[in-house]
Amino acid sequence: MIAINDILDNFRDEIYQLFSPYYNAIEDMNYGEVESIINKIKKNEKIYNLFLTILFLDDYKIKYHYYTLCDIEDEELDKLNFYQEKINNSSDVIEYFDNNGVIMEVIPSTLLFNKINSNEKREVMVENKSQNKYLNKISGLHTLDLLYYATPYNLDYLINTYYEYEEEEMLDARSEAKIEFSSILKDLYISDKDNYLEIVKKLREAYKILSFHKIFDDEELNKIINYDIIDLCNLIYNDSHIRLKLLDYYLEYNILCSKEEQEVFKEEYKKVYKKDNWEE
Repeated sequence: MIAINDILDNFRDEIYQLFSPYYNAIEDMNYGEVESIINKIKKNEKIYNLFLTILFLDDYKIKYHYYTLCDIEDEELDKLNFYQEKINNSSDVIEYFDNNGVIMEVIPSTLLFNKINSNEKREVMVENKSQNKYLNKISGLHTLDLLYYATPYNLDYLINTYYEYEEEEMLDARSEAKIEFSSILKDLYISDKDNYLEIVKKLREAYKILSFHKIFDDEELNKIINYDIIDLCNLIYNDSHIRLKLLDYYLEYNILCSKEEQEVFKEEYKKVYKKDNWEE
């Protein structure tokens, strides 16, 4: 899947290289040269159809992104409504977009999507979550973008990163793995709050089990671990010290205890706290 998505991103890169020089100075744009480039792409039907499909998907995603931010102009909103009413499959995309004027109008969305960083791409994809069924109906390429840019993170990433760094004999593999995941977690607070919330719940669950079994007992964390989950999420986002400390305990727990031991600890904890906050 990732290899296929690399092809998509390479294609977006090519679109960017071809058209960005003209759109960076749009007031002086040579429309004849832009049309000439489009006409060359048309000579290969498969490439041209891929080109049109990517343009549609990116234009829709970017417009819907601004719609969710309540920052969309009336003309752009009208175009979004038009897409929803008139574009129902890939054939509709090809039919409507097979027009140089329409193509030139939507190219900026693909240039923008290509330019923004991976966290910003994730944010766009997450904000389009309610549109996944519609966009997948238009083209399976949307699913590939979802897999590549919006697959949820989990704490296995932290563990795997640590062991990878260990194998590479990195000087401080544990610290580097924590710092890397801490940065990811902070970004998720902005780009994917649902994913962020699930990770914070797992961190809280793990620490409470550890504390219950006296494996670790941290006075500072004991004071905040039973905060309302939203308050805890905000605190972890704003306080890198707390964030790194929770990640450190989670990492240590997974280094010291096997999966089987963790399940036993968890079941013993649940017998005492059958309906605890961490199940929210």
